[in-house]
This record gives sequence, structure tokens and C-alpha cells, in this order.
Amino acid sequence: MFGELGRIAFIAPGALCADLSIFKHIRMPWKGHNLQFRGEVINQPNRANFGLPVGNVQNRAFGNGTALTVGASGYILQFGLRYGF
Repeated sequence: MFGELGRIAFIAPGALCADLSIFKHIRMPWKGHNLQFRGEVINQPNRANFGLPVGNVQNRAFGNGTALTVGASGYILQFGLRYGF
């Protein structure tokens, strides 16, 4: 079908998505009360992960990885504060 192409001729680029979270628990002076501060970074390497390349040889975009997958929106930085009682 593809002529002389090898067994694994179509290899997609690797996907990398790493998230990072930091939590700090603080005890409050009242019994059973605590405060939690959290910071989160989603898609920390800020890398766009592309999907599988187009495998149809009759398609004009043959061999191109056109679709974005996980982490397409760049990294997201968010902070939170939680009070428990």
C-alpha cells in the first residue's frame, strides 16, 4: 500500500504534560480550625502537544500533526486559600 515504507514509518511526537502543586497547611489558634494555601501550575513546561500525523496519503496535509491535544492553552497558574473548621 505504501510501497517501501518500513513497519513504523509514522511516529507521532511525544507528549509532555507536567503539573506542579504546592500546599502549605497552617494551624489556627482555635481547636479544629486550619488554613491551607495552595499554588498550582498546570502544563508547567508550557509545551504544545500535537496529535497524530495525518496518515492518509491522498490528503493534502499528509504527515502533518495538525490537532493540538493536552496543554494547548499554555500554562495556567492559580492560587487558592481554604479555611477549614
